[in-house]
Amino acid sequence: MLVGCEERTSHCSRLEWVDDLVYGSTDETFTGSVETEVGKNFPVGDCGDLTWFLGTSFEMSADRHSLSPSMYISNLLKKFGMRTASPFQQLWLRG
Repeated sequence: MLVGCEERTSHCSRLEWVDDLVYGSTDETFTGSVETEVGKNFPVGDCGDLTWFLGTSFEMSADRHSLSPSMYISNLLKKFGMRTASPFQQLWLRG
């Protein structure tokens, strides 16, 4: 789940997966307050700028956050033996 919030002068994002929480913001005060509040109940560690998480590439700038799941998808195709599969047009029947 990806949740984003935008304020007048800052951007923040939160990504949750099972027991992992990844968050970021262009506002260091916000980031510090999240770390303090979450840290009251859970262990918290700052791993620096996020570039990869669960096979997904992240790129962040002051005005934009983008992610690309290409490695995750590639690993899924490999796992299920579909790396050499060719796409085809699905025929849909209308009733």
